[in-house]
Amino acid sequence: MAYGGYLSYSRPQGGFYADACIGGGGYQTQVSRPINFSGMNFGSASSSPTGNFFMIYTDTGYDLKRGAWTMGPVGMFQYTQLNSSSVQETDPYGLNLKANSQELYSLYSGLGAHVSYTLPLSRSVSLLPEIRCFWNHEFYNAPRSVTGSYQALPGPDYSYSDSLNTPNSFTPSVGITANIGKNFSASLFYSADLGNGLALQDITLSANMNF
Repeated sequence: MAYGGYLSYSRPQGGFYADACIGGGGYQTQVSRPINFSGMNFGSASSSPTGNFFMIYTDTGYDLKRGAWTMGPVGMFQYTQLNSSSVQETDPYGLNLKANSQELYSLYSGLGAHVSYTLPLSRSVSLLPEIRCFWNHEFYNAPRSVTGSYQALPGPDYSYSDSLNTPNSFTPSVGITANIGKNFSASLFYSADLGNGLALQDITLSANMNF
């Protein structure tokens, strides 16, 4: 479950615009994984991780309109804090495992531009194909550590550390937005996050209703 609110400023004729958003939420998941050792399967272990998050987002840009074309630069910042409670993992053999609670932070920036074209289909329906491209930077790229213990043994602890190793990335995206009437719009976008050997692909479908 997530919650939030936003504030936007823009003008129909283009020019400067800005958006701000604040939100948060909580989650609960069910995880099950096989236990494999030396090519043999020893059943599975399961856990129920829970957590919550908090997010602040802002962007600004300038839209230049020329006929059906709209283009301009865009800049954004996003701060996210993720809190995950401790997780107890159980299995049929009593080799239970505990991961301690964690707090993860992200301060993410993006600088880029977009180009779109308005295709009117009727008096109340229009399509906007759009291309976006961003250069991104993650400021919190410090190593992250996970600590815990094996519960069935006499107290041995473990720790694991890693780093994002992708402070900079490049994100091209392409999509289309359908505006229906004055109050409803829907969008479908494909994007790829590229950098330092990383290749993440996303397909996003969204809908918006104004009251």
